[in-house]
Amino acid sequence: MNSQIDNAIQVLTNKQTILSVMVSLYISLFGGMAAPALPSQISNLFNNQYFSMSIIALIAYGANSDVNMSVIASVLFYNIINQLNLN
Repeated sequence: MNSQIDNAIQVLTNKQTILSVMVSLYISLFGGMAAPALPSQISNLFNNQYFSMSIIALIAYGANSDVNMSVIASVLFYNIINQLNLN
């Protein structure tokens, strides 16, 4: 039982898994809800899907330092969030 918990914690904290990158993205993106509002010029940039996806990829790269994993995780994260917003 203890080894199963250790394995689960290792999967969550391993820097090479998509799950750890997605958890880092979630904390980075939604942890700043208490931040002040952005100026309108900058907030309008986030309406562009390519700009917002590139910002998500940069955040994932900062958490992971692996370009391929960052791009894959950011595309998955962006699509999942968009699908959740549609429903």
